[in-house]
Amino acid sequence: MDEVLSKNSLTRDLFTSNLSPLYSYDFVIIHSDNIHIIDYSNIMGDNYKHLFHINTKNRITLIEENIDNQPLVYLGVKYPIKFTSPQEAITYINNNNYGIIVKKNNKLYKISDDRILHKEEVNAFNYNKWYNILYIYMLQKPNYNINEFITEFYSDNIDIPLDTYNTIDLIFNIIKQIIYNLYISTTNYYPKYNRFKVDLNMDKTLNPLIRFHLAQLRHQQTTIYKKKIINENNVFNYLCHSNNIKNIQKLINHFATNNSYNLTPDIITILTTLSNLLENNPSIQETK
Repeated sequence: MDEVLSKNSLTRDLFTSNLSPLYSYDFVIIHSDNIHIIDYSNIMGDNYKHLFHINTKNRITLIEENIDNQPLVYLGVKYPIKFTSPQEAITYINNNNYGIIVKKNNKLYKISDDRILHKEEVNAFNYNKWYNILYIYMLQKPNYNINEFITEFYSDNIDIPLDTYNTIDLIFNIIKQIIYNLYISTTNYYPKYNRFKVDLNMDKTLNPLIRFHLAQLRHQQTTIYKKKIINENNVFNYLCHSNNIKNIQKLINHFATNNSYNLTPDIITILTTLSNLLENNPSIQETK
């Protein structure tokens, strides 16, 4: 935001001083650093940074204000194209544009075509392709996996080995097995009472990162898996669907650099390699 404002010689304080506290404002930033879904360089030029004002609403009455007169244009704020018909809007979407904003019943809806929605869903063209690959694996989509993702977006990339899916699958299964074994070793669950008892003597010897994940699983035990103690599939689902990439990266790095799990040298090498590849992602920063 500050970078976009500075382009128009504005500070955040100066910009907000021109806004009324009686209204809520909706803005969209279009930035050249965010081109992995769509690139507007051919329209806006290189290094584009623009702030678009798309809606204003009265905080008290919740009634939308008419912004056809472009009230903030003097601050360098831009305004989106307005369409005269649904067909005109659809034609705009289909002409390699991100999408449109539709106002209905005092609500805003974003509408994009299937091509854009697919890119957003699979997080295509993130700065680090290994981030994308890990993300696709964690989605666990029945009709779209790592191999299909690589074919679609990285078919000419020689840096991605042919056995990438098997490697990622192996890593997740290793992590799953270790965490599951530690869970059943430290946790006794009593389904009749929906309570668990932790072996504190063993639990306190574990790395804080591992203890964190065991605690998360114990919470799921009493809220999701009430009938019986968690199994390996439950742990796998937890890893894929209850964690972000940063959490998984920390686990990969932990197992790659810790010698207490009796992993073979070849597994350590695989974990270390992937950990190093993920380190190059600017959107993920490992906390030591």
